[in-house]
Amino acid sequence: MTALWFIAAAALPCWGTYALVAAGSRALPRTPATTILRLCLASGIGLGWGSGTYYLWLLAFGRPQGMYLAVDALFWFLLSFLFRADRRLHSLMNEPSPRLALPAPGRKAGVNHGDEQIPSPPVVWWTLRIAFAVVLAVAAAGLVGQALAEPNGGWDAWAIWNLRARFLYRLGDDWPQALAGTFHHTDYPLLVPANLARCWTFLGDDPSWAGAVLGIAATLATVALVMAAVTLRRGVSSGLFAGVVLLGTARFLRWGALQYADVPLSFFFLSTLVLLMQHDEVRQERGGSAGAGLLFRRE
Repeated sequence: MTALWFIAAAALPCWGTYALVAAGSRALPRTPATTILRLCLASGIGLGWGSGTYYLWLLAFGRPQGMYLAVDALFWFLLSFLFRADRRLHSLMNEPSPRLALPAPGRKAGVNHGDEQIPSPPVVWWTLRIAFAVVLAVAAAGLVGQALAEPNGGWDAWAIWNLRARFLYRLGDDWPQALAGTFHHTDYPLLVPANLARCWTFLGDDPSWAGAVLGIAATLATVALVMAAVTLRRGVSSGLFAGVVLLGTARFLRWGALQYADVPLSFFFLSTLVLLMQHDEVRQERGGSAGAGLLFRRE
C-alpha cells in the first residue's frame, strides 16, 4: 500500500501534464521515441507544478492533510481532462486531408540523403542493443547500491534538500522555519524539497527511501530524454549510443543516487535545449518555445 501511495504521488503530476506536452508537440512523428520524450517532459513539468501547488497550499492553508490529497488528485484529473479535450478539439478542426506521399524531385524512393536516418548494419544494430542492455543493468545496480549505502544522500541532500523537506513536512503551520537564515543556501528554490515533502504527505511518513527513489528516477529520466531526442533526430542506433555514453558517466550516476539537485537541474537544462531544437525544426508549432520557457523557469 505504501508503494501505491508513492506511485500515486509521483505519477499524478506526470499524467496530468502529459496532455499539455502532447498538445505542444503535435508535429512530431507518432513513434515510441516521441512517447518517451513526452513522458520525460511531462515528468519535468509535473515536478515543477507539483512543488508549486504544494507551496501554494502551505501559504493558503498551512500543513497539508487529508483534504490536500483529494484536492491535489482532483486538480491533476481536471488538468488532464482539459488538455486532452483541447487536444482532441484541435485534432478534429485541423485534420489534414489524405494525400499520396511522393518522393522529392531528383530523388529515388528508399534512398536517404543528408541528415536523413540511415539504417545501421545488423551487426552494429545488435551490438548497440546488447551494449546498452549491459550498461543499463550495471548502471541500475550502481544506482541502487549507492542509494542503499547512503539512503539519506550526500552532503547537499541531507544538509539542504532533505532537511528542508522535513521542515516543510513535520513543522505544520511553522513550516516557514524551513526558509530561516540558519540554513545553508536559503536562496535555493523549493523544487526538490517541496516535491519530497509532497510525497511524504501522500505516504503519511518521511522514509529516506523516497528521496532516493526520486533521485534515481530523475537520473533515468535524463538518460531517457537524451535517448528519445537523439533517436528522433538521428535514429535508434544513435539514441542507444547516446544512452550508453551517459550511463557510462560514473559521476552523473553517483550524484543522482546521492540525491543532489544537480541532476534535476541538468534535466531541465536538457529539456529546454530539446524543446528549442524541436521548435527550430518544426517552426509552425509554438509548443516548443513555450515549453522551453516553462521548463527553464523551474529551477
